[in-house]
Amino acid sequence: MKKKIILTVGLVLTVAAVVTAVALGPKFKKNDDNKNNNESARFGFEALKINGEYISADDFNEEYRLFYEKYKNNGEMLQKGDEERYDILLDEITNKYVLEDYFENKSKVNVSDEEVEAYVAKYVKPRYSNSEEQSAYYQIMGFADEEDMKKNIKDYLVKQQVYFDAATKYGVTLTDDESNKAYETHKQHNIKVDLKNILIAINESRTKEQAEEIANNVYSKLKEGASFEELVSQYSDDSRSKENGGKKQDVIQGYNGADFDKAVFNAKEGELLEPIYLTRGYEIVLVEKIKDYTHPQEEYSEIVLVEKFLNSDKYVEWLESIKKDYQIEITGPQYKAFRAYKNEKYEEAGLLYQQAYEKTKDLNYIERACESYSLAENWDELIKVCQIGYKARPDNILFYIHEAKGIYKSGNQEEGLKKMKAATSKAKDSVYYLGMIRNTYEELGLTDEAEKINLQ
Repeated sequence: MKKKIILTVGLVLTVAAVVTAVALGPKFKKNDDNKNNNESARFGFEALKINGEYISADDFNEEYRLFYEKYKNNGEMLQKGDEERYDILLDEITNKYVLEDYFENKSKVNVSDEEVEAYVAKYVKPRYSNSEEQSAYYQIMGFADEEDMKKNIKDYLVKQQVYFDAATKYGVTLTDDESNKAYETHKQHNIKVDLKNILIAINESRTKEQAEEIANNVYSKLKEGASFEELVSQYSDDSRSKENGGKKQDVIQGYNGADFDKAVFNAKEGELLEPIYLTRGYEIVLVEKIKDYTHPQEEYSEIVLVEKFLNSDKYVEWLESIKKDYQIEITGPQYKAFRAYKNEKYEEAGLLYQQAYEKTKDLNYIERACESYSLAENWDELIKVCQIGYKARPDNILFYIHEAKGIYKSGNQEEGLKKMKAATSKAKDSVYYLGMIRNTYEELGLTDEAEKINLQ
């Protein structure tokens, strides 16, 4: 039997894009021949086919919504053009649906209900002690209810086991330093303390020595059995906890200084600590409850290994090997056109952009077809698509410029120059179009004509 790795609930969110999103993703939807015109015009309609089945327009649009939410504040993504973003979207949709099918039908990894129950008992239930805390925890983690929580954990454990096996197979390893650093961070965030505190502040009216003297006096009273709550009310300068009897819950390391962490996180439950010097003053702490959610280091190192794998080139290599067993076909001509274009297959790209225009009547695709045929040096096709363009949009001077270039390059230089001058006349005082005309003259080697174009 394969070794099962036990994982933190927190990682359900950490690798959500690869795990939870896949688990919740919709199934492939078979094509329906009875489609109406409105459906065929929708974004993503019959754009992508996996194993002979189309991703439905509904699913495609939902994936686009998620894609937008994921990248809407990503500067690098915002600088990309629409076509490049859609190309990335297609890859993400493909990967998601392939992984969904692979995990469910091909991975041969199963997690039993008993294993899920054991996981919940060990790592989930200790995080809440009543129904209110349970509801709050479910909300934070995005679980609708207990059944949904168990389903997500089961899916998560299956996927993590697959990833762990793949990481091992592809030779991904952790150094001792990586393991130790990751485990120290893990401990900092997964050992939590409920405590009561009294802060004797150092401020404009109280020196460090005076604060220390008061703190020692308060500490002595507590040792003698005085009420912590009463002394909080009388002495504490901590505005966040004073009204609550000094109570603070789920305190973790890294926020109060090394001396505080050393004292508090090495204490025992019920221990009253001597005044701890902080930059803001002296703090007296009563440790009430220590909540340790940490994993053994060896176990946690397996979790870190999976994370490292998911962010490595080895993961991409593994994913591509899986995709070879799937028939993946981009069927939307506009998406196929861009892929042909970026792979410098300009002749093919021009034809596909024409098909995209015929399907959508979006003239942007005619502009892209012009650009593609120009790069392919197919002047006859360039002239034809330009004529389609300016018949639909006589005010778009780019089509006249491209046509003139095509005519000139095809050997009819006199007619090409005549068309360029006509384009210049149509451009009037548009700096943009005049700039394009000047660039085209220069591209044709007609520097004298280019210098006649006044861009001032």
